[in-house]
Amino acid sequence: MWFVDPGTPAIGTISQSGTVTEYTKGLQRRSRLISIVAAPDGTMWFSDAFGYIGRVDQTGTITEFSINAFSKTQSPLGIAVDAQGAVWTLARGPFESQLIRSDSQGHLTAVALPHGELADGTLAADAQGDLWMLVQHGQTAAILERAVAGNYVEYPTPLQAAFEVCCPNISPKRIAIAAGGYPWFTTTYWLDPNANSQVVGEISHAAATFYPLNAANVGYSALPSGITSDAGSIWFTGDDPFQINGVLWNVTPGGTQKAYALPFSLISLGSDSSGAIWLTAQGFGHPGQIIETRLR
Repeated sequence: MWFVDPGTPAIGTISQSGTVTEYTKGLQRRSRLISIVAAPDGTMWFSDAFGYIGRVDQTGTITEFSINAFSKTQSPLGIAVDAQGAVWTLARGPFESQLIRSDSQGHLTAVALPHGELADGTLAADAQGDLWMLVQHGQTAAILERAVAGNYVEYPTPLQAAFEVCCPNISPKRIAIAAGGYPWFTTTYWLDPNANSQVVGEISHAAATFYPLNAANVGYSALPSGITSDAGSIWFTGDDPFQINGVLWNVTPGGTQKAYALPFSLISLGSDSSGAIWLTAQGFGHPGQIIETRLR
């Protein structure tokens, strides 16, 4: 598994046996690493909120490409690879957002979002190459789809901006594509006025559906953030902002869910080809951790 280590900063790998290797040569001195994704050619691409996107090959050779030609005020956050192998990052500034596209050699082009759309920074690509992101309209949220042809479709939601206690761990990947092709998303800084709890959302059949989260068996609250998919379900993490605790949820396409209590402040997660779930975790005053979870 590959991961970003923003504290060092470094790009890292962890083997099945737990051996960690980190690469730093080629990174900017003030790199603020956010997210990482695999490309079809075996390279990994990552976002650097200092104003770059980067490529790292299997030998650990790192090359970064500046987006400053398009904007010196925007930070690359989410990153995704589409069905054609193009790399996309979502760059967010204080007043506007835009997509940056890169080919495999780092040649960049800017793609504007519809006027007035302020993205939260997370990004995912589905099997057709459509891009998905969450955007803000005043105090409400919507899911925005950019089709391969370049047209945009917006899916309204009832979600309202909400103050959350400081400071939950925020994953850079808060949208994932399920096996059926539909995007699922977590709602850390949003609340559904029709629900009495945190929710996880799905866009299917041109509409948003929300599932209230149940963690009654856990015994503490957790704010959902990181999300990923495997062959048959959705997994996402929740972080307890008050203590070193977290929740790992599993949700089936029909909305059936199960919560697992874990003694870690969880951030992001991913699944490997064997079906294991890998998570990153960090708590205030504690070093970062990588956890492999196999549920039996």
